[in-house]
Amino acid sequence: MINKFRLKTVATLGIGALSVLALASCKHTSYSSIAYDDVYASSGSYSITNGELWEELKWNSYEVLGEKIEYAVLADEVTEAQSAIAAICDDSSDLSVQKQKRYLDYLEQLAMSEVYGVSEIDAAKDLTKKEQEDLAQQFVDNMYIDYQVVIDPQDLTPSTVEQNGKTMFADTKYEETYYLYDYYYKYEIKLAEKIFSYNYLEEYIEDYNDDQDDEDDYYFTDADVISYQKENYQYEADRTALYIRFTDEDEIEKTLRSFGIKVSDGTMYFIPQADKTNTEYNSYYDDFDVTDQATADRRINFTQVVGDGGVFELYCQMYNYIYSYRDAVPTVVSAAGNDTLHRRDITEKILAYFNNNNVSVEDITAAWDSELIESFTYSQEDLDDIDTTFKQYISSTLQVEPDLADGEYRYSTSGYSIGDYYYMAFKMAEDELADEYVLVDDIENDTEIPEERSEYRAELIEEMMWEKLTDSYVSERISEALEDTKVYIYDEDVEIVYAYNVDSYSKTHKNAPTKDTLMTVVYDGNKTNITIGEVYEKLEAENGVTTAIDLLSEKAIKDTDEYADTKEDIDDYESTLDLLLAYFADGQISDYDASLGKYNFLKLYFHETDVDDIIDNYYRIQAATAKILTDYANNTAFYEMVQSYAKAAYTDSFKASATNIQIYVDMDEDGEADLDFDWSTAIPGDSSSTYADYAIELMQTFITRMENADETFATTLSSMVEEYTSSGRFTNGIDEYDGTNTEYDPTEPETRWAKYKRAGIYVTTTDYTDVAISTYESSSDNTVATNSAKAKLHELYNTISLYDTYPSEYLDSADYDGDSAQGWLMTNSLGETMGYSMLLVTSCTVRSSAEFDSKDDVNGRYTNIVIEYDDIVKTIENIYNDSEDEASINQIILFIYEYLNYGTSTFFPSSVQSYITDFIMPVYEKYTGTATQRELLFAKTLSSSISFTDSDNDSRLTEMMAINRRQDDNYLDESDEAYLFDNWWTTVLTLGDGE
Repeated sequence: MINKFRLKTVATLGIGALSVLALASCKHTSYSSIAYDDVYASSGSYSITNGELWEELKWNSYEVLGEKIEYAVLADEVTEAQSAIAAICDDSSDLSVQKQKRYLDYLEQLAMSEVYGVSEIDAAKDLTKKEQEDLAQQFVDNMYIDYQVVIDPQDLTPSTVEQNGKTMFADTKYEETYYLYDYYYKYEIKLAEKIFSYNYLEEYIEDYNDDQDDEDDYYFTDADVISYQKENYQYEADRTALYIRFTDEDEIEKTLRSFGIKVSDGTMYFIPQADKTNTEYNSYYDDFDVTDQATADRRINFTQVVGDGGVFELYCQMYNYIYSYRDAVPTVVSAAGNDTLHRRDITEKILAYFNNNNVSVEDITAAWDSELIESFTYSQEDLDDIDTTFKQYISSTLQVEPDLADGEYRYSTSGYSIGDYYYMAFKMAEDELADEYVLVDDIENDTEIPEERSEYRAELIEEMMWEKLTDSYVSERISEALEDTKVYIYDEDVEIVYAYNVDSYSKTHKNAPTKDTLMTVVYDGNKTNITIGEVYEKLEAENGVTTAIDLLSEKAIKDTDEYADTKEDIDDYESTLDLLLAYFADGQISDYDASLGKYNFLKLYFHETDVDDIIDNYYRIQAATAKILTDYANNTAFYEMVQSYAKAAYTDSFKASATNIQIYVDMDEDGEADLDFDWSTAIPGDSSSTYADYAIELMQTFITRMENADETFATTLSSMVEEYTSSGRFTNGIDEYDGTNTEYDPTEPETRWAKYKRAGIYVTTTDYTDVAISTYESSSDNTVATNSAKAKLHELYNTISLYDTYPSEYLDSADYDGDSAQGWLMTNSLGETMGYSMLLVTSCTVRSSAEFDSKDDVNGRYTNIVIEYDDIVKTIENIYNDSEDEASINQIILFIYEYLNYGTSTFFPSSVQSYITDFIMPVYEKYTGTATQRELLFAKTLSSSISFTDSDNDSRLTEMMAINRRQDDNYLDESDEAYLFDNWWTTVLTLGDGE
């Protein structure tokens, strides 16, 4: 049986997928400002002049024209923005400090957002190392394309940016301007837009207020100013406070019980232990009612006896008790030699000492060194990082000089709930607010405002105005200004491009004021002329080098046999063009409305209006290009290359879901694993054990419970982690059962986990869903898995795939060694933080196969397949394949020819089709992508090296090609194990032309 595909090249209505060339207009005018007839670049006998380059570049001039128009409209504001940026960058300016801060804030926000996609350096540091590197490299590449600025991407990693910060303002809120300030000039037009909009708003407010009879009706009222000042500056002063974070209210109660303290109506009472055992005391304490006058003689009013100084001492003792793994804060009374869990004797010592000594909080902290004080001092931003309501609580609710009659305290008398935790805090001190902050009192009390505070009020209003300048507000103001702008364009082609993009533009048909003037902009009575040279300079800087090579290659193509052969198809091209114009007239060409008219449409689509020129410079060049780049007939090296990359993809490919268990420490309780923690550190109170020992022991407990549970690993793991997270750091006092103590409760979660939690050890899990190292993907896919997690999961997948059937769950514990952490301890590993990690694989997907046995081809459909493409006829004997790990050459040949003719592949049996889609298609798409095709075309058509009149363009070409490759590779790291297209560019450019 013979199966035939009758395939022939099909002309398309649009620009073909293989087309990488644009066309230069044949008509031109000489412009002295760009040395029109001077050679820009040459290769062998071919050369491109500046004029020819301009005739091509100008078709992409719209964005540059828009930029030039906006610069003309905002000329004064641009000058102010440039001066401000220069002043900020060199620390010298006659700008007010307030304006410098305002502008700097905005510039930093723009820079951080563009480089990292976030507004703060701390958020950038939270990105994975790979994400940081990729974002920095993309910014560097864009800066080179736009400004020809060479930047080392290492200078833009968040850590480097932060280290290179420089002090500019004494105000801590603006202590650093980051290294990105070197590139703020990039945002001068954005800053100018803000300044323009601010000036507009200022004038609007002035007119608005003039129309009001009462100041209470002004645009910004006193009430508005008070509200803004309170919201933004009420907590500006630094606060010094000692706070303790508790897992839950139960942990607070256990801690207070350990010290014998009960709280009622803000008063702390001490309940002595007397001769009771710990077990007896616990019950006694729980039942004790401090409000019962019948038992009043058995309690001590701790608050009254010791005062604030004694309560602070208690807080310090509780701090050391809770944070046994941190450096202890100094205390007045010694805790040495006492039971580490029951601290009633410490409370008794506090009572005895402070009852006989009048010691204040300030007396105690006076002995603390400045570094220790600093560690407990928090700015407004520091407290915001914990929680904004906690900031208000520390700043407003707790008072350094409380009025007890009004129920004020300087310390917490109960837990303060924030998120998943409870906090108790003692406010030690706060900086005095600067004099201007009493402005609120002045206004509220209707007193005369002193001059300096009147100036501060004006500054607040300026800030409020600046905050009104949202993106939408600024956009509206700029749009209004542009609507009031007259634009005159004197080049017909450029005018067609501009009119196509701007509906409101109407042709001027005016003569240019000078030969070199391209455009005149008139706004608010000011006239600005833009020259050809100005626009050419910008376009050439961005695209001149690569466009010149395109044009050189176009000239070379016209001298090829492939181009000559296209002459026989001219009638087909004419018919295709006629059909295209019919579609246009009928409104069926996307983005080109019929109202454009045939002339403008042809100009925009082909850059030509003459039919013969369009056929020669567009259709014939497209067809010749396709012939040159699709010479697949006998190119065995090409098929072998596709096969090898597909095989590499298959080898690395997998799809699996997993849960990563991670044990880590968070000594500073910032919610992040401590990156540089030394796991060999001894456990406080247990010098025979290290943190590594505890982590291994804890992970072993997890493993054992999962393996012995009746439920699934995933269910058991989830319940364990939830139990661990919500349990407190303290048991009733007994962690191990000695066979006699009745206080031991084996069902209490703390019995199992407390000793790990007291050491500051945390457990978390991260779910990875359908992770794929399918190496066509970048390192950042739609999962949260990091590269290292993918690599480990891939390793486990290969292990699991050895089973006859995939298990529903697989725990990565096979290499676990109870005497060491090897096998599952990873430094800077799965979560890219230091910790102990283990993967629980919850599902795996079988990868597709190219295997196709002849017995499965019942009707012989897949034998003697005749394919024809572009007058080449080829017979494929069959597409059978006994190997399941790679496609055969015949399968690849059939796919290529199917795709060349139909733009799809559907003839394969469904099992093989999946392999084609997963592993062959990505290689083909990479090969036929613009970047690869462009380089192949240059290599095949320009036999001589390329020479530029400006020698600086030689290095520009090298860098631009490198950028194009990086972008086409999606910034994949070639050192990654999972990098599919290894040595791609070397390989494709050295493919043989024959078998």
